[in-house]
Amino acid sequence: MKRWLLSGVVLALVLLMLVASGCLPKVTYSVSGYVKDEAGNGIAGVTISFSGGYEAVTTDSEGHWSKEGLSGSVTVTPSKEGYTFTPSSTTVTGPRDDVNFTGVLSSYTVSGYVKDEAGNGIAGVTISFSGGYEAVTTDSEGHWSKEGLSGSVTVTPSKEGYTFTPSSTTVTGPRDDVNFVGAYTGTPSVDYLAVAAGDGILIVDVSDPEAPKEVGRLDTDGWTYGVYVSGSYAYVADEENGLVVVDVSDPEAPKEVGQLDTDG
Repeated sequence: MKRWLLSGVVLALVLLMLVASGCLPKVTYSVSGYVKDEAGNGIAGVTISFSGGYEAVTTDSEGHWSKEGLSGSVTVTPSKEGYTFTPSSTTVTGPRDDVNFTGVLSSYTVSGYVKDEAGNGIAGVTISFSGGYEAVTTDSEGHWSKEGLSGSVTVTPSKEGYTFTPSSTTVTGPRDDVNFVGAYTGTPSVDYLAVAAGDGILIVDVSDPEAPKEVGRLDTDGWTYGVYVSGSYAYVADEENGLVVVDVSDPEAPKEVGQLDTDG
């Protein structure tokens, strides 16, 4: 029995000496995983570092990474300027394919525009952000931008009398294409009226309802019975002259552009 015990001790010492001298091969393993943002999009260019002096690797365009030749207990740590990661690091002791991390930008900027269906910018649209961020407003051409966002943020446009498509957009990182299309659903504001005035029409500025004022006049050859305005034209029922079409695009200088004899 003592001889067997002694042989075992000697064998153990020999093995230790062989390992220490590097004569026995190390047992190595591989690990892999991905780095994605909160929306599940891969984050490229993240440095994956390893304790023990192993060389770092970098995530590919889809956020994936892998490392061979590790041995023993190794701590894996992701890093990229402007990002924080969850978890901040992971310790591995053998092969794994699920060493994954979620990255969140410390802060980022988004921008875009709000236009109508004809492509004209809509000014004065309030752009709100979830998470308690202060809202911004579109400029005269419908453009807007916001700095200092972090994590997942929902962007929502609003303006009285309008509906928007899409109604909101969620962002998780820098973007310059957060755009919306607005459709007017309210009653259009009126600054001018065309009014039948005996032998012609008057153009009246009603932008101040308490102080309407005449700004233009056009005399017709007949007696004006009624006026209908659509777009930049006034359609005048003008006694024997029938229908008279008047261009009112310049309120101060209305001009006759067409006439139709209605035989009555």
